[in-house]
Amino acid sequence: MTTPPDYESLYTNEFAPKRAPRERVTTITQRTGFSADLWETIAPTFGAIVSHPFLIGIADGSLPPERFIYFVEQDRLYLRAFSRALSFAAGHAVVPADTALLTGSAATAIAVEEGMHVELLSGFGVDPEDMEPAELSPNGELYVQTILAKARGAPSPRRSPRSWPASGSTPRWARS
Repeated sequence: MTTPPDYESLYTNEFAPKRAPRERVTTITQRTGFSADLWETIAPTFGAIVSHPFLIGIADGSLPPERFIYFVEQDRLYLRAFSRALSFAAGHAVVPADTALLTGSAATAIAVEEGMHVELLSGFGVDPEDMEPAELSPNGELYVQTILAKARGAPSPRRSPRSWPASGSTPRWARS
């Protein structure tokens, strides 16, 4: 398994936004029991993720800036669709608290994530307002259409959680 790069190496790219280095914290964790079993099971997948060329390029500064800008553009397009999916699902919620949770999550996703995207792009001298309208990649389009289709459907405990790939909470009607 590949070891993830040091945190500081994320900021070696000459085009990356300049920030003060963060204090290093070293934690040694000995996993035992169920947690150790889970980590052992996912080791090949985790290794593939942390050794992906895109992540390595971000970490060591070798990723061309235009590739990172493209990634942020794709993330912005996905985020808009994800917020729409949350809003569609809110329309199916029966309990007012669930409706509030989902609509609030949609609004928060746009406000917080869009702000992060603007900050990331500005670090590369790019103003999102000046960018050409982008289209989702074929894989992104397929993913977006899948979550939108699931969110448009009636509430179902078997289908609904799949509509929340980036959400930390699931409404009561979607829990098993």
